[in-house]
Amino acid sequence: MRDRGVVAMTDACSSGLVHLSSLSLSHNRVASLEGWCEPLGSLVELNLNFNQLRDLDGLCAPQLKKLCLSSNHVGDVALRGLGKRFPHLVSLGLFRNQVRDLPAALAELRRLPRLAELDLDGNPCARANPGRLRDALSCTCSSRYHDR
Repeated sequence: MRDRGVVAMTDACSSGLVHLSSLSLSHNRVASLEGWCEPLGSLVELNLNFNQLRDLDGLCAPQLKKLCLSSNHVGDVALRGLGKRFPHLVSLGLFRNQVRDLPAALAELRRLPRLAELDLDGNPCARANPGRLRDALSCTCSSRYHDR
């Protein structure tokens, strides 16, 4: 459903997504994830790149392994509690967002025990000190990180 002008998940739409394992809504106008909890219980991969998201409030996808949020407006507050909400997360794309506080972000990301891929480039925290970000990410992720 790429580039379809999607703004929100409606009850009518979500009722048919109970068993969905992968969903791509990139290049839309999604600004809120409120109400997305029930329909996404089986979701393993979610692509929300190029939308208007500032936070992840309302998203409940306990089986999620891959979350793509590049080119949104996601900030530091949105990262709080990721480990509890997405315990199976392996890949997190946060390229070109609004993450500013590198130590706080890394503290939250370390609570994701399976995280192996992370992209924080293009955020204010990366532009402020790219060498520190590279060093910190190599210690945070178990296998690799993205550095553009």
